[in-house]
Amino acid sequence: MGKYSAADEFVGVPAAIADYFTGFSGAGNGNWYDEQGLVFSDPNSSAVGGKGIADSIRQRGGNPFGTFHGIANFTENSTNPGHILAQKSTFANNPQAMAIINAMEQASGRPFGGFTGWQGSQILDTTVFDYWNQDIAGPNNTTWNDFNALNFSAVQTYLNGRAGIELVYDKQDYTDGYNRYVNDPLRIGIDINRYVRAERDLPYDATGALHPAALNPNFGRPYLATGTAARKNQDMRENYRGTLFYKLNLEQMMGHKTMLSTIIGEQTFTGVASQQRFHHFNADWQLYGIGEGFGPYSGQDFIGLHYLGSKVDPSNATSEAGLGITGLTAVQQPPATLTAQVLDERTPRTIGQYATINADTLNASSNLSKLYTGGSDYKTLTNTQAFIWQSRFFDDTVVGLFGLRKDQFDKRVKGTLPTQAPDARNNPGAVQGRVDPTSPLWTYDPVNDLSTGGTTRTYGVMLHSPEFINRHLPWGTTISLGYNQASNISPSDVGFDVFRQQIPAQAGNSKDYSILINTLNDRISFRATWYKTIQQFASGPGPSIGNIGESLNRTLNGIMVEASYTGNTRINTNPENVVNKWFFGGNGASAGFTPGQWNNADAAARAAMLAQPLLVRAAAATWGDPTTHLNSDGSVVGQPTISPEEIAYRKMWFESRTDAQWERPFGAIGPQLFSALQFRRVPNGAAGTGFTWARTDVPAFKNTTDIETKGIELELTANVTKSWRVTANASRAEASNSNVMGASMTTYYDAMKVVAKDGFTFNDVKSGGNNWQNGSDYWHRTGFAQIDEWGDEGQSNNHQMFGEKWVVASGGFGIEQAYINAKAAEGRAIRELRKWRFNVVSAYDFKDGRLKGLGVGGAARFQGKSNLGFYPKYNATVGTWIDDLDKPIPGPSEINYDAWISYRHKLTKKIDVAVQLNLRNLFSGKELIPISSNPDGTVGQYRLGSTFGWELSTRFDF
Repeated sequence: MGKYSAADEFVGVPAAIADYFTGFSGAGNGNWYDEQGLVFSDPNSSAVGGKGIADSIRQRGGNPFGTFHGIANFTENSTNPGHILAQKSTFANNPQAMAIINAMEQASGRPFGGFTGWQGSQILDTTVFDYWNQDIAGPNNTTWNDFNALNFSAVQTYLNGRAGIELVYDKQDYTDGYNRYVNDPLRIGIDINRYVRAERDLPYDATGALHPAALNPNFGRPYLATGTAARKNQDMRENYRGTLFYKLNLEQMMGHKTMLSTIIGEQTFTGVASQQRFHHFNADWQLYGIGEGFGPYSGQDFIGLHYLGSKVDPSNATSEAGLGITGLTAVQQPPATLTAQVLDERTPRTIGQYATINADTLNASSNLSKLYTGGSDYKTLTNTQAFIWQSRFFDDTVVGLFGLRKDQFDKRVKGTLPTQAPDARNNPGAVQGRVDPTSPLWTYDPVNDLSTGGTTRTYGVMLHSPEFINRHLPWGTTISLGYNQASNISPSDVGFDVFRQQIPAQAGNSKDYSILINTLNDRISFRATWYKTIQQFASGPGPSIGNIGESLNRTLNGIMVEASYTGNTRINTNPENVVNKWFFGGNGASAGFTPGQWNNADAAARAAMLAQPLLVRAAAATWGDPTTHLNSDGSVVGQPTISPEEIAYRKMWFESRTDAQWERPFGAIGPQLFSALQFRRVPNGAAGTGFTWARTDVPAFKNTTDIETKGIELELTANVTKSWRVTANASRAEASNSNVMGASMTTYYDAMKVVAKDGFTFNDVKSGGNNWQNGSDYWHRTGFAQIDEWGDEGQSNNHQMFGEKWVVASGGFGIEQAYINAKAAEGRAIRELRKWRFNVVSAYDFKDGRLKGLGVGGAARFQGKSNLGFYPKYNATVGTWIDDLDKPIPGPSEINYDAWISYRHKLTKKIDVAVQLNLRNLFSGKELIPISSNPDGTVGQYRLGSTFGWELSTRFDF
């Protein structure tokens, strides 16, 4: 807050906030990157632009390169060296954190550079924003639904109701969706940019004078930077069910009781057969986008810059307290036409780097096909047969249950969404248009088919103490003992592993034992139940398939940056020896390229060149010779250039590599992995123009775990008087994981880490990620870990390395960190489960007197301490922070109180009226409940606690 540090408005970052800066994001929340930003200056209006600013402004670009700046959430960039959370001294008064830091430094031999796993800080002060009483998005986000149901049932009974048949048909069509003009309202930014780009934004005019920039009329104001989103879901469920039952009761059949009827008692047999068909479809789109008048920008996405109101001007405030930010009150959507500032990419540039143009917008009401972003479509068929036997022997002394159920589940999923004809977008490498979830070419892909089935059984018996024992027990006591054993299967909860192999459906087995004691002639009863449940193939922790696929996809394209993207200026920073090592193995040695070697070669010579290892670029000095790539002052020469002739040669060279060569580094899992992720080559054009790797992630991907839960439940009920009843119950439960992620993920991890960490050292990684620490440029790279995903654009040193992103989440995908963290859960208690819960309920009904019909009651609900997370520990083997499951971070316990009062009165001989007032969460104010922790043990995230509420209901009985 207060005075912002001066900086180059378009290039630099204010020094005082550099460590709290989020690049390419005006709001500091990562939503505004390359897009146009629609400026909604007034939170109470849908008008755009104004105050000397264009309706829409471009985020970044130019020469010198520039961008609008934003302050990150305080916990972002927390491993940048200058960040306060990366300083050991910050934790000097926290003995737990200091012990963890000292252990890390001792194990690694490196200084502490910050924890990972910080939770995004929240606004807790209601003087900043009153989140209890305001919706910051206002009327901009809406949901809708429509529901239609048809149900038919026919029942026929026989033998005086002892046998029967029921046929049921049920069909339900449910459609819902949402429209979000403010798709991400959860993060508020402060505009810290004093200036906006003028129409002519070249840094110097012809005389060498600096062009003045325009003052930003919204400087210092709070705002949201967010896109739009809409979705439509359609679910159709159709069910056929037939039920047969027969009840055997010898006493009813014979009309009198006999020893045989006493022994056999009552037996009920039920058979059920059902078939359920389910079809789900959804389509996703943006509510508006850039229209045709934007030239090369047409078809791109808009971001809304929604400025908010505040009681205090943030630019002059000394802290955020008291800002009094207020939300939007108007629906903010763009007009049909607008003025827009664009980066002039025409050749030659005749207007300057930036130009203001008049253009139109696309909206979903009339241009939906141009705004689709995705969709999904699948069908399921479930066939079920079940048999149930319910038994009562010896005058209900022995009560039994046996169930047998068979399920067959089949699922069909549509494949990759078809794309429309190429649109006008000018993103590098874009050769396809928007997806089209309405296309008739979108069909079900057999490779995605899932089919599973299983048979489950249930047994149960309850033994009640017989009369000849009861008569010897004091105070009218009876005792019951119970045992149940059940298995179940959730056929719809089935999925694929990382190799697109089907995982068995989630299944469970449970056992429980119970004892029930009634005494004082049923005035007091006590029940205790011990149980154990094992769930197999439940969803569990582990790396996401998106991160797995994206990490490898980027690396494949990064190997051949010069061949995989059209229209880019990146120079491949990956040395040829690493490229050749990938495809051929060995040390990757290769001969050098000479000018004219490709252009002057005939077909036979070119074929020979394509069959050999990649030639070292002509501009490269002798690789590994430190004297040939140093400047006179000792600095490292930049990345060696690649000539147009070499690029032409390389494009065909990479095209010539076989799939087996691309898969070679991964050994036996290579073909499986490439097939599972459906890696495919998307040509940039005709042969010889290069290609880009594309993929389709595994659908219905699951990381699995087995969960074992043990516990005890106790319940005591006391009928103190005929009017007063008290019930108390308590439960204790513990759950733990086993077989975390299963064998397939371990196979993937063991093979992949050899490739991802080839040539990797922890000292190469900067604390903040995305930057290689020790000058590991073209001249010093030796392994696959140093493959630069994006190459080097303008030699900006913005390297994003395969190994770094594999290891740490803060630098990218953190697949290894996710894997190690998940494996650490093996055999450990599940964090979300509260061990203890207690409830007490008391009710009193006035049976006679002047208060007859009146009832009062109350309840107390107690939940024991939660587990907010775990302190971290440094794993020196993988060089990352992981959860220390031996050191949980406890959260507070919770207790809530309820009360009610009711009155029942007879209006007529046949009609009763009952009125009841329920009061929930008595004595509860606006409380924040901790739900997660930070690595130093402090609370990371809160949820809104339950507040006081009431409900008045009336019921008529007749």
